[in-house]
Amino acid sequence: MVQNDPSRIVMFSAEAVPFAKVGGLGDVVGALPKALSKLGLDPVVVIPAYASVLEQDRFVINPCETVPEMDVRLGSETEKAEIFQAKMENPDVDVYLIGSRKYFNRSGIYGDPDTGEGYRDNGKRFLFFMKAGLELLPKLIDSVDIIHCHDSHTALIPGIISTNYSQDPFFKDVGTLFTIHNLAYQGIYPRKLLHYAGIDSKHFYPMSPFEFWNKVNFMKAGIALADKVNTVSQTYAVEIQTSHEFGNGLENVLQSRGKDVSGIVNGIDYEEWDPLSDPFIPARFSSSDLSGKEVCKESLLRHFGLPQHRERVPVIGIVSRLADQKGFELIEEAAQEIVALNMQMVILGVGQLKYHKLLNRIAASGLPGSMK
Repeated sequence: MVQNDPSRIVMFSAEAVPFAKVGGLGDVVGALPKALSKLGLDPVVVIPAYASVLEQDRFVINPCETVPEMDVRLGSETEKAEIFQAKMENPDVDVYLIGSRKYFNRSGIYGDPDTGEGYRDNGKRFLFFMKAGLELLPKLIDSVDIIHCHDSHTALIPGIISTNYSQDPFFKDVGTLFTIHNLAYQGIYPRKLLHYAGIDSKHFYPMSPFEFWNKVNFMKAGIALADKVNTVSQTYAVEIQTSHEFGNGLENVLQSRGKDVSGIVNGIDYEEWDPLSDPFIPARFSSSDLSGKEVCKESLLRHFGLPQHRERVPVIGIVSRLADQKGFELIEEAAQEIVALNMQMVILGVGQLKYHKLLNRIAASGLPGSMK
């Protein structure tokens, strides 16, 4: 069969650069659609319309002309979804943002910035996003070839399609891909979330795709029910199937998918992250001329008030969510040894309040090393 039209791929994600970013997920979903577009495919991105996104003036976001708003059912409840549209640039990629005064009109993306803890209703927040996105698609476009779901915040989509839309002509032949970026954040919630999703309780039974220790595990459902599953490297794809340490309790589910699980190494956007043309650094540099890198280092030290040494002292930079899963408790255990080393460290991130306090304590300790 000859297909004349480019394949249309709809990506669902909780983050996408330049609109919303907490970690690497945002970078991938910001870069991958543009790369696919350059290959001749037709990607579309769907993300939540967080208050922090709508308040920014760095990009143009307008109410969606085709569907400015719609009602979304969650069990017996109805919540209004406000639909916005924008574009990624170079090349242009359509982005649709799903807003809700109840679920997304908040200062944080996953949690309260004041406490660093996740919102208690994250299950319903992202279920609303998934349901609204699926109901929106037939109103916007004629057909979809692949729905690409990223991490637990979108992982129930293959389950909703396989149960609620299995006979719907729009979704009947749609392929689903589920990408695992962070297996530790699985989206484990009370079983009543299935009621809000409109999934019949007959699908919830021991060892079913929707059941995990008598709760609903979004990640498990995505792994079990998507047509294909992939993760961020070939090595990690093997590790999460063969080790409880890396599989986080889902290694057997991953093993059951066999050859449907693969690994693709995350790439980078060479246009976005090129130090030879980066407008945000004080001096340009390249692999053939590193002189500008020294200027950048000096500027970084001045910005954070760190001492500039005559001898060559390395600066270690960490950009991360400050959370248990990222291993910051190891920094706490080794704090004395780390700051005693002849080095400097700059850490950028938000997360659990205890790690903010820990890092501030270390930075103010007066120990020989320098940390900001």
